[in-house]
Amino acid sequence: MAYNKDAHIPLENEVSRNITGLSEELNTVKATVSDLLNGEGAELAGVSAGNLTDLEQLKLDSLQNANIQGQTLADLDLILIYDESQGVLRKTTLSNLHNGYLNSKAIHPAGSTGQLQIKSPDGIAATSNLVYKTSNNTLEVEGTVHATNINVNGSIIAGIHTVTGSTHNITEHDYTVLADTADNNIIINLPSPARCPGRILNLKKTAASNNLTLSCNSGLVDGIGSRVVKNNNSSRSLQSDGTNWWIISKSGT
Repeated sequence: MAYNKDAHIPLENEVSRNITGLSEELNTVKATVSDLLNGEGAELAGVSAGNLTDLEQLKLDSLQNANIQGQTLADLDLILIYDESQGVLRKTTLSNLHNGYLNSKAIHPAGSTGQLQIKSPDGIAATSNLVYKTSNNTLEVEGTVHATNINVNGSIIAGIHTVTGSTHNITEHDYTVLADTADNNIIINLPSPARCPGRILNLKKTAASNNLTLSCNSGLVDGIGSRVVKNNNSSRSLQSDGTNWWIISKSGT
């Protein structure tokens, strides 16, 4: 049979069109991949989530750069993420993923340097009443600590200071108060026992002259309104029961 060139022209044209179409699609894919790699924000459409299930998961052992099977992860490394809502595959850097998304989801420390973190209804909170100072390894607590038992393997440091004025009102920071009565009588006003049940105070007269008076306007001092300490180096230890102050230890008169 003789070859009729004209009879095959339609088929050749169809093949040519198909090749041209495939070439254009290939160029489009190449351009899209190039844009993805160059950070142009291109999208790969038509990629189903099912096609991503066979990808090997990347396991990170730390938040810093990690060596995994000889490869190094860095902030500018690219990661592909499938956008479920749009049905497209997108790319971003590890740094952008962390700064733009993961960082907003993470719980961050609150307060100032040294303030301890406390769980709150809104997440994490801090308070200036509870501060740890690394400069001297000191935990500062501004308030009251309630504990069933306290086990101290070492020394205990408590406040102690001297007063010389005619009147001293016990403050929340007082523990041991030395009353120097050399120049005048001194009256120490005890706080309301109702405001400090269980509190212990140590009071001592440190001069021979004049007197030291222990007084409380809203409770009794060991059964009476006030107690007078007359002799040098005499002392009284008192404790509140929530209603009155009681002498639990004494020395001198």
